[in-house]
This record gives sequence, C-alpha cells and structure tokens, in this order.
Amino acid sequence: MSYHSNKKEEYFHKAIKNFEISYLFAKELKHGITDPNYKENWQLFEPSKFIYSFFAFDMICSIDWAKSIMKKRLVYLNGGIFKNKLNNLLDFLHANNCIDFRECYSQFDPRFKLSENSKKIQLDFNIRKYDNSKYGQGNTIMSNYITSADNLAEGNFEIDSHYKLLFFTYQIRNNIFHGTKTISHMLLDEQRERLIDYTNILLSTLEQLFNILATEIGYYRSDSSDIVENLPSTYRSFMR
Repeated sequence: MSYHSNKKEEYFHKAIKNFEISYLFAKELKHGITDPNYKENWQLFEPSKFIYSFFAFDMICSIDWAKSIMKKRLVYLNGGIFKNKLNNLLDFLHANNCIDFRECYSQFDPRFKLSENSKKIQLDFNIRKYDNSKYGQGNTIMSNYITSADNLAEGNFEIDSHYKLLFFTYQIRNNIFHGTKTISHMLLDEQRERLIDYTNILLSTLEQLFNILATEIGYYRSDSSDIVENLPSTYRSFMR
C-alpha cells in the first residue's frame, strides 16, 4: 500500500472518529438542569440527551457509507428528504449481517421496556399520520412504532421495523424542535422515560454503525478518554 493510500485511510478514520466522539458525548455524559438560585439542586434532563443523540444521528445519516468505504473518504448524500437518507443508512446497516441491531439495543435497554412503554403514548397529530413509504406500509406512524417495539422485544426484528422505530423518533424530534412538546411536558416522569426509549433507539443505531465500521475497515473504536480530550479544559476535571 502506498504512502498516499495510507494517509487517505488515516484521514478517513479520523473523520469517523469525530462522528463517534459526538456519539459518545451523547451516550456517556449526563445532561442536567439546575435552578440558578439553588445550584446544588441539579437534576437529569433527558431531552438534552435525546437532542445530542439526534444531532449525532443526523450527521451519520447524511453519509453514503457504502460509497465512503469504497472510496476511503466521506461521501455525503446530495440533499434529499429524511426518509431517503434513512433508507440509505438502513440499507447499509442491514446489508451487514454480523452486527445485529437488537444486540446493540440490549446494551441500553436489557429488559426491552420500549415495548411496554410504547402502549402508553398519547396520540398527537404527527404520529397519527399515515406513512405510505415502502417500509411504512400505509399504517399510522404510531401503530408502526408499537408493532416494531414488540418485534424488537420478541426477536422478530428486520429492516422495516428498524425504519419504523427511527421514523417515529424523527417525529418526536419534530415535536420538540417545533414546540409541540413544552418543557413542562418533558419533565413528566412518563415522558422522561419514553425520551430515554427514543434516545436508546438512536444510540443503538449509532453503536451498530461503528461496530460495522470496526469490522469492515478495521476502524479503532473510541472510548471515554477521547471525550475528555475534546472537551474544553473547564469541564475536564469533572470527567476524571
């Protein structure tokens, strides 16, 4: 292998590492809020963890991973709607049979509480809509989510179920970003638990991707020390 080929591969792996550090930032760090008048009254704030997870997911969803591996550099998708980007990513993830999404998900939710929690969701406009895409199969986004959560728990999980979980999660993202869910809604115990479910779906998908890259191209996985090195110095003492 030539020197230039080695450098090209090195830059490719460094670019992947930047994505994984964003993933680890969402996965490893606890995100909280506090009353400015009572700074010791710190509490975990799950919406932040969900938002950081979606940022990391959105970045990897913009990459054509099959072409990137072939060219040994990041190849970005040319715009397009979220469903198309999602389908492209899922085609790549599920073409590789050695890394199973369900196994990745079990690291975050060993009891698969996602299935039980999916039955407690209150309907709103976004999730009552019908999804007529090839994986949506003309059902409502909500009913697709419940069925797919059950499939995940039962071990009957394939690409269409993965799509339905992620597309539902995208609707939750829209509700938060566009103000349908208020801060008071997101602080309710049942809502906080479900936000953990949605975050786990995103993090498990990211974990699946990086495991595949480790297998396919020998990518060396990052760990918590990489987060510390990429944090501003004022925060590093809290991580040590």
